[in-house]
Amino acid sequence: MPVIEQGLGVVDRVVRRHVAKLEKVGWCERMATIRGDGMLVWLTPPGLDGVGLGELPAVRAPQRFSPRTSHSIRVAWAAADIQRAAHRWLTHREMRLAPSQWGIQVANERGGLSRRLPDLAYLPASADTLHVAVVIDEHSNPRRERAALEGWRASILAGQYAHVRYVAGLAAATHLSRVATELGLTASQFSAGDHVVADEIAVEPPILENLGRGPAAVTQAPLRVDTAPLAPPDLPRPSAAHVVPQSSSSQEPAETPERTAAQQRLITQLLGHDERPRRRRWRRRAI
Repeated sequence: MPVIEQGLGVVDRVVRRHVAKLEKVGWCERMATIRGDGMLVWLTPPGLDGVGLGELPAVRAPQRFSPRTSHSIRVAWAAADIQRAAHRWLTHREMRLAPSQWGIQVANERGGLSRRLPDLAYLPASADTLHVAVVIDEHSNPRRERAALEGWRASILAGQYAHVRYVAGLAAATHLSRVATELGLTASQFSAGDHVVADEIAVEPPILENLGRGPAAVTQAPLRVDTAPLAPPDLPRPSAAHVVPQSSSSQEPAETPERTAAQQRLITQLLGHDERPRRRRWRRRAI
């Protein structure tokens, strides 16, 4: 549910209200998590039919701590970044309906070729007809990583994809970038980082009451946030007639040894460091 808040730009109470309505009519189910990731929500077969994806197989109830659930949560956060950037995107399950169109050929360990689909694919708003493939890094072995990157390079050269983006941590992203450079992938063909859309910030207009009630009647263009620093205003300079000459009495007095010594004594007293020697307290001797 936090992913829905991020992707659609709505507050949590609105998401909870609409998810409760969809759950009541049987369009979705939800499950509480323990680790603090928020509620897990997935569509049922009637829900898939309601959003026009009835040909997709229904999702099974996820296991809270399984690697598959963790991977699905990472994919969902990547999809939220793409949605906030106002790009059209597809999921892995949607691309499985046309694997020959979206899949690439990767060399396997048996000496043959295996088909692989990206986790997400999106069409940039300012691009042509080629999509960008998004892969969520799973820390596979180096041999499989190299084979996958070779497959992505071949698909890009063949005009299937315009770019491949790996979502990974700093160490994994550095390693993947080094391997991609060795294979000949350029910066316009490959990138890696912890976010999908890292170089632009776009905000969808908030959809508060139309969520779950059919197509939203919002036609406003997405608001793009300009991150450039603001320049100071160009204030008019005062003319010569308004410049008041400074009198000689307002000038600071010249520094003299006596003035410097007086300032030093004042600073010492304010800091509590009294340079005067303490007087010895006399005690009466016992006779």
